[in-house]
This record gives sequence, C-alpha cells and structure tokens, in this order.
Amino acid sequence: MERRRRVATLVLRPVDAFREALQRPVFERGPVQPVRFRILGEVVGGALSPMAGGPPAPVRNVSGDTVFRDLALPAGTYRIGLARDPRRRADAYYEEVDPAERDLAWDPAAPGAGLPGLPTHPSRLEPLRLYPTASYPFPTATTLVRGSLHWYDGTALAGAVVREPAAIVSRSRVHAGGELGLTGGDFVLAFRATAATGNANLQLDLAAVDPAARPDGAAYLGGWPGQWPAQWERGTTRTVRQGALAGTVLRDDGRVLPGATVRLAGRPGPLRTSAEGRWSYHFPPLTPAGTVNITVQHPDYPDATVNNVAFPADATAAAPTVVMS
Repeated sequence: MERRRRVATLVLRPVDAFREALQRPVFERGPVQPVRFRILGEVVGGALSPMAGGPPAPVRNVSGDTVFRDLALPAGTYRIGLARDPRRRADAYYEEVDPAERDLAWDPAAPGAGLPGLPTHPSRLEPLRLYPTASYPFPTATTLVRGSLHWYDGTALAGAVVREPAAIVSRSRVHAGGELGLTGGDFVLAFRATAATGNANLQLDLAAVDPAARPDGAAYLGGWPGQWPAQWERGTTRTVRQGALAGTVLRDDGRVLPGATVRLAGRPGPLRTSAEGRWSYHFPPLTPAGTVNITVQHPDYPDATVNNVAFPADATAAAPTVVMS
C-alpha cells in the first residue's frame, strides 16, 4: 500500500478584530469558535479558478483553528473565505476576513516558520481577522453606529462597504438579506471612544453594488454621497437612517390594490404595491427633507396624483392613502 507523503501543515486561525482592537490578547481566549475557513480556489490572473479535484478538506480538531494536514497544493495564490454553516451561529457574527476573502500566497517548499511542537515539519500559521456583522453580540456599553442601506423600493442594498478610518475598530459589509437569518442591508461600526461624544465620517463604497439590480438603479446610486456624517456618544448605540415615505393604495370599495405602479416625480423608480397594497420609497442618505408629488397608476383605474407630500431627512413618514376610483 502506497503511503501518503506528508508535504506541509497549514493552520488558519480566526481572530476577532473587535476584541483584538480592545487589546485583549488572543492567547487569553484562544481562536474564535466554531468558525471555520475554506480554500475557495486558486487565483490566476486576478480571477478565481476552481481547483482540480475540489478544495482540500481540513482535519477535525477542537482548537478553533482550521487545520490542513498533508497539504499538497502546488505553489500559487489561493483565496481563503469563511465556511458558512447555518448550524453554527458564530458564522453569522462575522461578515468577512481581512482583507475580504484573503488571497494567500503558498509555496510548499517554504510554507513558513515551524509551528510549536513541529520544529522540523513544514508548517505555517496564518491568523485571519474577522469583522462583526450587525448581529454580533457586542458587550453592553460599546460605542456603536448602526444603520441600514436600502434601494428606493426598500430592499437591501447589498455589496456596499461602510468604513470610518479614523476611529473604527470594526467594519461591516452590507450583505444580501436572508442568509443565516440576518436582516439585509444592516451594518454596524464600533468605536474606541475616549471623549464623551464625537463625529463619525462614514465612507460609503458602492463599487460592488450592481445598478442593474433595479430599474433606474444607476440614477438612484448617482444620488448617493461618498461620505455620511454621523454622531456617536460613548457607551451608546446611535442609528443613522435614510429618509423614507410609506403609503397604501386602496380600491374604491376599500380593498387593498396590489400591483399598482407608484412614481415619485423627479425620483428614480418606479415602485409597485405589495399584496397588501403597501409601498415604501427610500431616499439616498443625506437627502434634505422636502416635498414630492406622487402618482399612482393601474390599468383598471385612472391615474391618481397627490401633490406636495412631505418627507423627512432621516426617518420614515406616512404618505396619504390613495384611493383609486
């Protein structure tokens, strides 16, 4: 029977960026559990390429590390990401590694410094920082700024990155809704606060947002600021919001009217009413409060228009109910 040749051991160690930023040494708590990583594929010419025979599987262990023994990958660059598992709640606490889905250069001839206990065996320890999502169980009295990013129709604006470079000790990528029970569009930023209050300058990176996801999406994203000022207060949670309008469309007999088209004059869109006859429109962050004319259309009714409907800058207001007749 042919024996397998032991090539190298690669250990991927999850590090909680929030706890690390609070200067709690990693050795006091050990690796984050039960988070695991996987090798997503090889990076060739900047693009991710599937691996022949599939990605290598880690060995079972109780350390919290992801350990690959007898690793026989050829030299190259490989992409590392979270191994999502809905049964492991800890996976939901972290959005990404730093940098996101890190590209790891690997050479089996020189994998790195030997691990403790393996002085002569080729081995490598790679710490990977994990950044919290909005569902992360932050300790009481953590200084936080939270928010949600939405398309004009209220659905999650996925793919955006929110940063605050001067004071942030964690960051979050806005994700698609539904995964692992998370609410789409939510983000959270934690601050190392020394003063009682301060001003944050949130940077909105929309490079990975697909404008084709919505009709007139490019026009809507064109109204987004690159930066979003927000105040924080030490030991509390502040929430930043997009201004929004929400309303209902009814038939002339009082029943709800689904499938009606709602247009806001001069704004990207349109919207359609839900099965309950409801609609909501979210304005880009920092849109000043003002008024807008609303037109509702349905093939079974004449158009209806409501003029000078007021909307706020950072909250959701109720629009007048429209009765089609």
